[in-house]
Amino acid sequence: LRPFFHTLRFCLAALLTTGLSSPEANAQAGRQEYSIHAMDSVVRTAGGELIGLTLQLENRTQSSVNIRLTYTLPAGIALLGNRKDEIWSIDPLSKRFLPVKFRVDPKSPAGNARIGIRLENADSLVLATTSIGVAIQEKRSIQLQALSTSELMRHVGDSVKSSLLLRNAGNTDETIQLLSSIPTSFGSRKFTRHQLF
Repeated sequence: LRPFFHTLRFCLAALLTTGLSSPEANAQAGRQEYSIHAMDSVVRTAGGELIGLTLQLENRTQSSVNIRLTYTLPAGIALLGNRKDEIWSIDPLSKRFLPVKFRVDPKSPAGNARIGIRLENADSLVLATTSIGVAIQEKRSIQLQALSTSELMRHVGDSVKSSLLLRNAGNTDETIQLLSSIPTSFGSRKFTRHQLF
């Protein structure tokens, strides 16, 4: 009986390893049959700009497939249009090129981020994935504006109070110093430095 027992155990082991499939194995097999690539692996942009990408979708199987794209977007980047709800058909052994656009929020902080894109079939099975790096350039823009253009002094020795509007319109933190220049009675000017932020 021993040889038979060993043969039976071998057959069961082979059945368990070949007959059952895991989600990881399905995804790996799908990636061999389908692919998605972006023409640009890294995009350099700035706050308030649009990102235009061209995606290459490839079907390496002998059958046509209906697909859709799902996106994982970092904060401050939004997909334009209704591309996320569209379904496309790719013919057997063919490629399809798809343009997509994203908008970068003007307040997006400078730095690096990634856009994740998944190629799925009609049953939401992930067939292929890709990601695109987004490098948001640093934008420095400090705006200083006086709320009143002139102040009236009626008597000698009067003090002057002026309101200012200070705005950081960039996408990075700034250390601000304000330098004021005040005329003196001797005809010169007095400079004072103020540390604000």
